Amino acid sequence: MGTLFGDMGGLLKQARKMQSEMKRVRKALAKERLTGTSKDGHVRIVLSGDAKVIELKIEPPALDGAKAEAVQTSVREALEEALIQVEDRREAEMKRVTGGLGLSGLM
Repeated sequence: MGTLFGDMGGLLKQARKMQSEMKRVRKALAKERLTGTSKDGHVRIVLSGDAKVIELKIEPPALDGAKAEAVQTSVREALEEALIQVEDRREAEMKRVTGGLGLSGLM
């Protein structure tokens, strides 16, 4: 039985270490900046690594005679691209922290 409690203590220590590392990673991700750009290049969205919108830039050509639908499409494309980058960074950091255990829901 002594080994069981020894193993449990080791597991708890590892879990606390992983929790601390995940907290550090979340803070680091919040400082990162990831950019999504529409296919036409007229809309750019910058997100933090925790998916907060930092900047939204719409270049004048996007508005010249454009219909609202076209501008909305460009904004959506840029946002989707930026969100994909955020998710990719989160997954990469999570794999690094957990050693590939697949605990992505923890971040």
